[in-house]
Amino acid sequence: MATKNLRINRLSTQDPNFQKKLDKLLQREILIEDEIISSVSSILDDVKRRGDKAVMEYTNKFDGFNAKSIDDFII
Repeated sequence: MATKNLRINRLSTQDPNFQKKLDKLLQREILIEDEIISSVSSILDDVKRRGDKAVMEYTNKFDGFNAKSIDDFII
């Protein structure tokens, strides 16, 4: 599984631009949250519409599972 390189932003309250940098980071998090909600909603709508076939495709895509049919999920 591929991992993303994460960059941790460090802020200091002593920085003269602290509030501006904090506001920018907080706005970015709001945008990311909206993107996540939109993506999840699309996936859920697709699963409602296409059922097991969509579940299988998303499982293969996100979990790296290689299901050929829904029977591959039976344990």
